[in-house]
Amino acid sequence: MGVVLLNNRRKIMNLAILTPRNTFKRWRPFLISIQKIQSRLNLKVFFLIPDQKQDTDDFENISNFKIYTPVLKHTALEVSSLNNLRSFFEKNKIDWVHIIGEPSYFHTYNICKLKETFKFKISCRMAQNVFQKWPFPFSYIEQFSLKKLDVIFPVSSLSRKILENKKFRKKIQHLNNGVNQETFTAKNIVKKYDLLYVGKLLERKGVYDLAKALRDIKHRKMKISFCISGGEVKKLDKFLKIFPKHHDIEVYRNLSHEDLSEAYNSSKFLIAPSKYSDGSDWSFGKYIPFLKIKWLEQFSMVAAESMSCGVPVIHTKSGALPEVVNNPMLMAEESNHTSLKKVIEYAMGLNHEEYREMCIDAQSKSIEYQWDKIALKLLNTIKEEI
Repeated sequence: MGVVLLNNRRKIMNLAILTPRNTFKRWRPFLISIQKIQSRLNLKVFFLIPDQKQDTDDFENISNFKIYTPVLKHTALEVSSLNNLRSFFEKNKIDWVHIIGEPSYFHTYNICKLKETFKFKISCRMAQNVFQKWPFPFSYIEQFSLKKLDVIFPVSSLSRKILENKKFRKKIQHLNNGVNQETFTAKNIVKKYDLLYVGKLLERKGVYDLAKALRDIKHRKMKISFCISGGEVKKLDKFLKIFPKHHDIEVYRNLSHEDLSEAYNSSKFLIAPSKYSDGSDWSFGKYIPFLKIKWLEQFSMVAAESMSCGVPVIHTKSGALPEVVNNPMLMAEESNHTSLKKVIEYAMGLNHEEYREMCIDAQSKSIEYQWDKIALKLLNTIKEEI
């Protein structure tokens, strides 16, 4: 009787991942995780990365594309070269394209335009969590893309509801953001600060509510660290003038991730007092009414980073913060400095054992924000849908 040899090798699927220019550095650890696990899932991943100078030495299968717009604060305004993308798909048979961007982005629109020609499926992420009508051409881009996309990955339950309200009929799969847990990890160092704030000095970030709350805490002297991002010297000078003088404040600007990890570990609590914005406090929305983009905290990378360092997060009941932090004992009402004051006082009054348990709880919850886990969930979902 002859022996029949069966070929059990499964077909390798080709996946392309497009990353915008503005956010490449943020998503780099995620891309590294995808590259690390692709082969065991029988996937070959191509990385579509803008041709401007990027830290890409660790990547294989890189394909560059041009972006015609200058560097702007809004990733949605990046316009990729349709010809560059078409050339890539002519040279490579791709089964699926994932865009690290929203349905309203030009990047997503360009990929969707090529779908019928090259017969691939498409997915993207979704962080928008306030329902709004976009100005033209973004309204058209989003409507067109929602008809072409096969899967959308919202980062929170609020984002999922927005998708459902926009009548997206295909697969919706929750996929939260992550943190680089090799950098953001707990360290046994002295807690120099009572509170740490990380981010921009914007009204939507609740920094002025925080100043009011601290103004009303007079029975104890607190030490607060502010790690400010962006070129906001004028705003910083203005903010320091209103900051209550009976507390100590230290300000750092544009820290590296390694130094930021040190700042988290040097603090008892991160504070994230975000609130709703109608879009008039940032970027073009300050000057052009129809470019106001409504906003609620979408995921809060700084909250996840802090938790990964074992540092609990005092936060407001705003956007996705309650979902990410998942600790109602440290949650204040949005836009309410009196409520924020009470939560700060509660946190400062915890005894050693209570505080230690909160730190352990924060770090245990942060396991869900490991890039390797998130990358595996993304790739498994795509495999199931191809």
